[in-house]
Amino acid sequence: MKKLVLTTLISIIAISFSGCATYIRVSVQKPSEINIGNVKKISINNFSVSSNVRTGQANSLGAMATQALVDYAFEKLGSKNNHSERRYDGNIVSDRLYNKLIGSNYFKLIKRDNQYNTLDEKNSVDASLTGFVDYNVIDSVELVDDIREQNGVTIRNKKFSARRRVETRVSYQMIRLNDGRSLNSTTLSDSDSSLATGDTQDEAIRRLRDWYWMVDEHLNNITERIVRQITPYYIYQDLEIKDGKSKNMKNGLEYAKRYLWENAKKEWDTVIIDPKSDMEDIIFANYNIGIYNEVNGNFDLAADIFDECFKKSGKSECIDAKYRVEGKKRDTKILAENSK
Repeated sequence: MKKLVLTTLISIIAISFSGCATYIRVSVQKPSEINIGNVKKISINNFSVSSNVRTGQANSLGAMATQALVDYAFEKLGSKNNHSERRYDGNIVSDRLYNKLIGSNYFKLIKRDNQYNTLDEKNSVDASLTGFVDYNVIDSVELVDDIREQNGVTIRNKKFSARRRVETRVSYQMIRLNDGRSLNSTTLSDSDSSLATGDTQDEAIRRLRDWYWMVDEHLNNITERIVRQITPYYIYQDLEIKDGKSKNMKNGLEYAKRYLWENAKKEWDTVIIDPKSDMEDIIFANYNIGIYNEVNGNFDLAADIFDECFKKSGKSECIDAKYRVEGKKRDTKILAENSK
């Protein structure tokens, strides 16, 4: 009979473990996605640029209509002259990357035009970052059916449909200068399309997004990814705080919402040592103390607490929490090694 009561109690706890909960947002530092060791001072060289801008390409519309469309589109889009005179400057890319890395406060940076003024200056730099930008702009225009129903009558017209496809790639490499070793060599890409229709070709074309700003948006996204790959970064993480029935549990929750962790822990400790506490509240309080230790960097203790909560509740989220803090412990070790 006692075994049946205990089994029933554990089942009730397991069922209700994922009841009322509040999530507290915390920032977590992550090591760079690519481990470049303890490089601290780098130079950023100007990025070279290659472009392929092909505009005014029309799909097959048949005979004379096709030729007329192609001629008109090439004239309006200026694929032979206008676009060839307009290029995205590689200095913009290196400047943007420089500013983003400065904002990370991780590297000491030198901006260079691919040359060092003196040998001493070169020797003072740990690594050099250089890159290559390649973007492609392809436009197409076609005549499409525009079918509408109006007052029970099918009306068939023709509309011009224009499509602009922009693809941008950045290849970058970080080279350690004392031995010429490549620390990483990576290619990142982004792409997007712009679609527009119009009663005339000119109207459809004018409604397309400017390819220059599409490339600019891609390069902004890609430089953000480069920074994330080579520098430590922060993410936001939502950690669950368990609610409970007792006043101490509710007090602890309110303290945790305000990031008053020491006050919250006192409330949860009270629940654990109080012989009158509900079993579910005790498990919840232990789980929350695991969160307290996780937030304060006590990862081994947090992992042990979450493991114990799993044994008592049978809930997989406790195991997930254990693996989460073990991952944070590994990340902290990498961050410490790279900061030497």
